[in-house]
Amino acid sequence: KPIGKGTGLGLSQVHGFAHQAGGTVKVASELGKGTTFTIVLPRGIDAPSREATGAAFRGSGTVLLVEDNPDVALVSIGLLEQLGYKVRRVADAEAALREIESNGVDFVFSDIVMPGKMDGLSLAHRLRQIRPGLPILLATGYSEVAAGVRGDFPILRKPYEIHELSEAIAKLPR
Repeated sequence: KPIGKGTGLGLSQVHGFAHQAGGTVKVASELGKGTTFTIVLPRGIDAPSREATGAAFRGSGTVLLVEDNPDVALVSIGLLEQLGYKVRRVADAEAALREIESNGVDFVFSDIVMPGKMDGLSLAHRLRQIRPGLPILLATGYSEVAAGVRGDFPILRKPYEIHELSEAIAKLPR
């Protein structure tokens, strides 16, 4: 799909989210008749403990989430809040630069592939110029995009679970 028209990661994200919640996804497909996806989640009202989610790192402060997909943003905000962060979200790199200039943040968590003049990697390089000490974590579901970063910035692969997000944040230089 073209940039800004969806990532094509929907099914893998649904799978990751279901497993993170302790559930699963079942698929039944018949040629010419269609496909049915059944999401099975555990019943209960208790939120999973930090031990159950595998999230050992507990943070604080404000993170700027740069994510153009509203559904992915909603899940990411939930995970970041579970880890103890206040989250502000923008949909593109240009808005991120404006937000950082006017309000500041403790770190940036940005998707790499997004619409606009600047992608997440370009944003990260620009932030290194204007805010050299600002911690930056990038995320992508595209392996070829991740390979192009060459270790300049830490990358979290989508879909990710809360313990993976927690570990990646804990490793950011402060």
